[in-house]
Amino acid sequence: MQPNAGIDWLSPPSLLAAAYVVGFGFSVVDGLVEGANPSLIGYRLRWVFDYDTGLSLGALLYLLLGYALFLLGYRLRLAAIVAPARNVQNRAMATRLASAVTTIAFIATFGTLVAYTASVGYGRYVALDDTGQSGLENLSLLGELSILPFSLGMYRFAIWRRTKGAAYMSLFDRAFTWAIMLPLQVGLSVFIGSRSRALTMVLVTVGAFHYGYRRLTARLILVLIAFCVLVVLPGISILRLDADNRPKLEPSLLWENMMERGSSLESFTVIFANLNAAPTPDPLWLTVATGLVPRAIWSEKPMATTASRFSDWASGRRTVGLSPPLPGELLLHFGYVGGLVAMFALGLVWRLIFIRWGPSCERASADSRGFLYIALMPTFLSLDAGFVNPYSVLIRFLVVGVPMLIVCQKPAYLEARAPASRRGRTSRRSVPQPASSRKTWRVE
Repeated sequence: MQPNAGIDWLSPPSLLAAAYVVGFGFSVVDGLVEGANPSLIGYRLRWVFDYDTGLSLGALLYLLLGYALFLLGYRLRLAAIVAPARNVQNRAMATRLASAVTTIAFIATFGTLVAYTASVGYGRYVALDDTGQSGLENLSLLGELSILPFSLGMYRFAIWRRTKGAAYMSLFDRAFTWAIMLPLQVGLSVFIGSRSRALTMVLVTVGAFHYGYRRLTARLILVLIAFCVLVVLPGISILRLDADNRPKLEPSLLWENMMERGSSLESFTVIFANLNAAPTPDPLWLTVATGLVPRAIWSEKPMATTASRFSDWASGRRTVGLSPPLPGELLLHFGYVGGLVAMFALGLVWRLIFIRWGPSCERASADSRGFLYIALMPTFLSLDAGFVNPYSVLIRFLVVGVPMLIVCQKPAYLEARAPASRRGRTSRRSVPQPASSRKTWRVE
């Protein structure tokens, strides 16, 4: 087969690079514009800091070095030692089980999320009278797991399209994916006015197409970015305002919409310059505890308080919404050198995730593992949320998603014993392609 060279635009290094550009690069440009002509700038969250948030060459170089070490850790491929064996990589999907898992899991998780949002509010972990915890926090976390069956359905559909029906997916499953799951996920994101959740739905859908059907080109990636910047982000922002308060659609609105609440670069700059004075973040073990142990079992489990304490320290207001970004929280945990080592280790972790639970490098027609990585990709949208909170979600998704994958795959002994005529409806329509059209899926 001919190798398929080029950049995988949705691999972990590419997604982190995009998050760096949006979270840090755009803030550099915005700061330069403000310095040149302040009248062009509207409200900025960075104005609430009590510390100097001017551009720091040392902080910027540290961020670049951290990304370079992440890339080095990812490219070393040390995680290849845990790669699944070839027979595991190519395990076919048990279509009926996959259908049942997708349907039941989505109804249970999304139904819980809707009920929680209607009674308490999306993302709210306090009682209705704001006097304390609602006691229903686990329901909100359970509801967000609806991304897993949504990712599985989209990925199966993409493979079904690529194999022209050879990888079987019933009409019910296709209808449930496109007529039920997608509209409900998008509809809820619009209803609650969550831009990050809307972007999550876009990323999962695009990821399924990219890894299950056809690899996206740089041109198509740019079109999708333009769609998000020009349509999704301003659209959500406008719809969540009252009709009387909605701004006019102007070119400046697009930039203001992205930048007014951004503070990742400024938060990192303040941490970098005042490391010894900055508050201690939540302990790292809370990442595992939050991801694995339900509050119903451990009622006294600590709540994550890094953002509120950091806001209080940096601005004097606990509820202003400041938070250390991912490299900033690692810097708080490990210091200047240790923070760089942590970024290197994070690259190794994402390499492990991509090899173990990402799309098969052989692109087997019935391979089902890829949906797990697709469901985890939105973690990179949470660069500004630090480490503990986003990666506790990642752990929770793996704890639930890996059993889902095991249930949906045909056992290896059944695959080996199946007669050739029945060895998966996935192969009977497979037709050898001309050598010029064959492609190998290279793991980035």
